Amino acid sequence: MTRHQEQTADALVHDAQSRVKAGLAIDSDLLGAQVNLAARQQETITAEGALEMAWSELEMAMGDSVGERPALQPIEAKSYPEGTLADSIAAALKTRPDRTALRLATSAQQKAVSAARSAFLPQLSAYGNWEMDRQTMAGNGGNNWVAGAQLSLDFLPLGQRARLAQAQAARAKAAAQEQQQEQQIRLAVSRAFTGHQTAERMISTARASMDQSSESLRILRNRYDAGLATMTDLLRAEDAQRQSQNDYWHAAYANTVAYAALLYATGQLTPDTAENLQ
Repeated sequence: MTRHQEQTADALVHDAQSRVKAGLAIDSDLLGAQVNLAARQQETITAEGALEMAWSELEMAMGDSVGERPALQPIEAKSYPEGTLADSIAAALKTRPDRTALRLATSAQQKAVSAARSAFLPQLSAYGNWEMDRQTMAGNGGNNWVAGAQLSLDFLPLGQRARLAQAQAARAKAAAQEQQQEQQIRLAVSRAFTGHQTAERMISTARASMDQSSESLRILRNRYDAGLATMTDLLRAEDAQRQSQNDYWHAAYANTVAYAALLYATGQLTPDTAENLQ
């Protein structure tokens, strides 16, 4: 986009030169056009440097080179699936892996408490033994067996009480961590949901502003060609149109990033859903 703006500014300089030679404009108009071209050239240089840095940051994040860099295309302003905040929070509490891991940890601590409590109950065990003697010259041999049951009860379960208290403390800690994490998830999803809703509304506003500035620039160009507007008026309209375009593309980018943040907050950002962002 900056290259296109530079080309437009360069064409404006040539137009101003022709008008000055024809006596239809003054030297200040040409100087203003040349200053505008220099500003657009600086923006192009800055944008190319930012692009190079962005590629470097991407390669660092990937830990590998992207190889031949593809041609970049503007991010399309897309409307992503809408839902309610309650549905997004419910999806996050159900699908986020960190939430699942903490829930399993709480369940394991509950089982540990149950196991510690069972140590206080009487322990009933059964045993049995069967023996067979081989026939020898001294006798015909035979077999015998014995069976029984044993009931054990600890009258001073000090060790079991300590283990139970430790298991209960661990369970309480896991439950508190799970509750705290749930609150953090609700807050993160609420922020991401609000950010996405705001970004989508900004697109329509930015698009309307871009259309209005483009129409205003068209009118100013016609007036300038007819000698009814000055170079200053035209350059001011050029600036407004350029700024509105930048705002629109930034809004489209922000909307995509905001929706990706919502998918991440709900635990639904996967390679398949990431492809739908493009």
